[in-house]
Amino acid sequence: MFLDNRDGDNIDYISIPSEILREMGEVRVDFEEVKEKGFDGEMHDYMAVIWKDPSNATTKKYDVNNHIVIAGCDAKVVNGKKLQCKKKELYIVFHPIDEWISHHIVDLQSKSKR
Repeated sequence: MFLDNRDGDNIDYISIPSEILREMGEVRVDFEEVKEKGFDGEMHDYMAVIWKDPSNATTKKYDVNNHIVIAGCDAKVVNGKKLQCKKKELYIVFHPIDEWISHHIVDLQSKSKR
């Protein structure tokens, strides 16, 4: 994420490597600051990066470098049984807010864009 404060514009840009976008196909990414229970059982502040809506999916939570990763696949039911995922997809990544600020935000603050 880039915060461009040059010339007083205050514009936010989202930067995602093009190879990831090509692999994922059509992507709509949302960001939301949330409180979520971590794997330690305590509530923490996170930046939720929402890649896909998990409401109609079979998902699991994973601990990846102190991030909460929600991955799985679209829920498919055949003859009353949920099918296993052949390939897991990313639904939500909860970044610890301190890590998000220190590693994922570039703040452009020079005096002008020229």
